[in-house]
Amino acid sequence: MFAISGRVLRPSLARLGEHRLAAHLSRSKRNARFVIREATTSQAPMEELVLVDGDINSEADAVLIREAEAQRQAFIMQDTCSFLASDLKMLFEKGEITESRYSPKIAFEDPISKFNSRDEYVFITRLLRTLFNMTFDLHSIAVTGSETVTASWTMEMVFWLVPWRPNITITGRTVYKVDPRTGIVLSHTDYWDALQRNA
Repeated sequence: MFAISGRVLRPSLARLGEHRLAAHLSRSKRNARFVIREATTSQAPMEELVLVDGDINSEADAVLIREAEAQRQAFIMQDTCSFLASDLKMLFEKGEITESRYSPKIAFEDPISKFNSRDEYVFITRLLRTLFNMTFDLHSIAVTGSETVTASWTMEMVFWLVPWRPNITITGRTVYKVDPRTGIVLSHTDYWDALQRNA
């Protein structure tokens, strides 16, 4: 833990480097402590940077909290982007998803279906994997807004239950809405740019 005492409240956020930030403020009658903690997804102990000042300016305090929270949320969005890239791989290799990272009321929509349930989301995922041999090529995935992650992809599905094995190739993109405070995926919307059928 690092402690800095004095009249200057604002730390150099650049000095914190790539630390992933979470912030909260606790007060007492004589002094205040501003704690910036390193956020991790592994639930490991967090490092703290504590700034102590007996005469805190509430406006400066609020600015510091907002800056730290914005950096924390930016980290969560980047972490969620990386998570989704790996979860998509698991989806198409094993037909499974990490259910805890998706809202129980996740809103799913593509050009042929729409529902609002994680149970249906998991069911459709497993059904597709059962009926089709699937190949998925993730072209790109990136944070595209304060609450959105967008992936572009090509998917080939071969219906293996009939002898002639018809296949469908879809090129499209997925827009995920994410809660930037928690990293929980709230919605999944697919847009199909091209659809090719070979019966």
